[in-house]
Amino acid sequence: MNKLFLFLIILLPTFSWGCAQEKRKQQIFRVAENQIEKVRFQQIFISFKEVDTSKNRTKAEAKALAEKLFADLTKRPADFPDLVRKYSDDKFPAVYSLANFGQPLAEGDRERNDFPPAVGLKAFELKMGELALIEFDEKSSPAGYHLLMRLPL
Repeated sequence: MNKLFLFLIILLPTFSWGCAQEKRKQQIFRVAENQIEKVRFQQIFISFKEVDTSKNRTKAEAKALAEKLFADLTKRPADFPDLVRKYSDDKFPAVYSLANFGQPLAEGDRERNDFPPAVGLKAFELKMGELALIEFDEKSSPAGYHLLMRLPL
């Protein structure tokens, strides 16, 4: 009886742990299977002098501009390219193709990690034609504010 008890104490947790590991592998595979491989987006990037000394605007001015542009774009998304040319601190046309983690790069693609974490995350969450405003954050968007519009590949 003691041997059976020891057998159950030792092997049963190992068996259930192995099943849990297999279930986790299947979940990861399903996520990877449904994962978007690449996205294309255009951005308006707005920096400020506290993070880029070549800029004249303050953080408050950059935030106000980003919020105003976002409000305008929600009403007139077709104006996005014109606003990129007029307001972005990024070089026009500021269109990027990002390859997701583990995906091969084609000509013109950039790795998702080439952008701040918040930009990479939001670019893959957006639906075609959808807009997003990414607020400045020291860790996830440390260079300024980003307005994104998802474009077709």
